[in-house]
Amino acid sequence: MLDTKDFSFFENQNNFDFKGFLVKILSYWKWFLGSIIVCMFIAYQINIRKEKIYGMESLIAVREESNPFFTSNTSLVFNWGGASDKVQTIITTLKSRSHNEIAVAGLEFYVDYLKQGKYNLIDAYGEAPFKVSVDKSKGQLAGIPIKIRFISESVYELSVVFEENTATLLNYFDDSSRQIAVGQEEIKKTFKVGQQVSLPFLNWKLEMKPDASSYKGSEYFVRLNNFNAVVDKYRSVNVDTDSKGSSILKLSMQGTNKARMVDYLNTTVEVLKKNQLDSKNQFAINTIAFIDSTLVAMGAEMDGVESELREFRKDKNVFSLESGGEKISEQLVGLDIE
Repeated sequence: MLDTKDFSFFENQNNFDFKGFLVKILSYWKWFLGSIIVCMFIAYQINIRKEKIYGMESLIAVREESNPFFTSNTSLVFNWGGASDKVQTIITTLKSRSHNEIAVAGLEFYVDYLKQGKYNLIDAYGEAPFKVSVDKSKGQLAGIPIKIRFISESVYELSVVFEENTATLLNYFDDSSRQIAVGQEEIKKTFKVGQQVSLPFLNWKLEMKPDASSYKGSEYFVRLNNFNAVVDKYRSVNVDTDSKGSSILKLSMQGTNKARMVDYLNTTVEVLKKNQLDSKNQFAINTIAFIDSTLVAMGAEMDGVESELREFRKDKNVFSLESGGEKISEQLVGLDIE
């Protein structure tokens, strides 16, 4: 019968040949080197085609002003100008859709001005020597770059390449869109600067800026974008309280065009200031109207009470002691004189 003593135990040894594995790996060095070169080439091509990203910041000081009409202990239902979380209110306002709609519409940021870069189209806002005035009541070509080439100082060539059989038209008056049929072809038209352009897919007027010079032969592109999409883009601007103080707000944004960011930050602050001023003016108007209406109501009420008092005296044969006293005083003065 077998016993445990009859078995021999051997130590489990690791027979992995590391040297052989390394030699085998090194035999594929050409593939490793080729992969590294391809990856570095792809990374280089991606980096050189990317536009530079800039960051811009702006600070806003929020000051809580006291109500100019009432003291701090005044308690009236219409007095909404008391203490409130004004900082949070302004943050909400800056991120609101209505606020950014005003800023985008005023700057006409739904119109992109582009120029051909080394690898792709780049933002030429602030550099383009012209500006287009879009007819908001008519359809405008959406999303397709429209090439502008200046033949002379007063004449330009407009060309559009349609890659599909249909195109989208935007109406900025009611924010609607519709599809139209177009041919897969390039359309070229010549217009004068300041001439009204009326095409089935485009309605605008191109005018030169006052400081425009030496633009003959230059080429630019204009792209018209969806208004709502542009507003949503600028609603994402960062608004935070600054570490220097809770009453200081910091607006920050990133983009590829510094002039565009500067104009937006300045405009959004101006829109905020105007809204705050309009709110204060409306508060003053409402307060004055409330006071006037209250005085008129109180005057009418006092007139009614006085009329009721006269009727009461008349019915009860009550005479005014003040008027009788005045008559007696006059008689006494007359007697003294005699």
